[in-house]
Amino acid sequence: MLAFQMPFPRHDLFDLVDAFAHAPPRCHSSELRETEDAFHLAFEAPGVLPSDVDITLDEGVLRVRGESKFERSGLNYCGKIHRAVALPAERIDPEKVQATLEHGLLHVTVRKRARAEPIKVQVATSQPAAEEKADGATAAEDDAMGDDQ
Repeated sequence: MLAFQMPFPRHDLFDLVDAFAHAPPRCHSSELRETEDAFHLAFEAPGVLPSDVDITLDEGVLRVRGESKFERSGLNYCGKIHRAVALPAERIDPEKVQATLEHGLLHVTVRKRARAEPIKVQVATSQPAAEEKADGATAAEDDAMGDDQ
């Protein structure tokens, strides 16, 4: 009697198929760039619609959540993205955040706050200031010299 032998035991084949079916989710890439006036973030979001994206900015932490749902060949697929990026809260303007989603890429721009211009601070003294003349002598010294002449 001839027997057909598989190259690996049968239970290993089922384990292999099961591993592919329950593979961990793929981690989509992201990018953060800082320019002089803004922070620019880019996230891979394949199959995600703008209506399925949720972006929040709270105390300097930008959170991006998205979900894609589609059907192919009678099977339902679902993919999720979730990223949290800490930005310097004192340097960003929470009122100036923009996001666009094109060709599976989500671009988020967070503008920086305008930096305050440096101000000159006058130093005050508790003693009255003596008036200086062009030659460097004070008025009190000039009066003393005038009495001697």
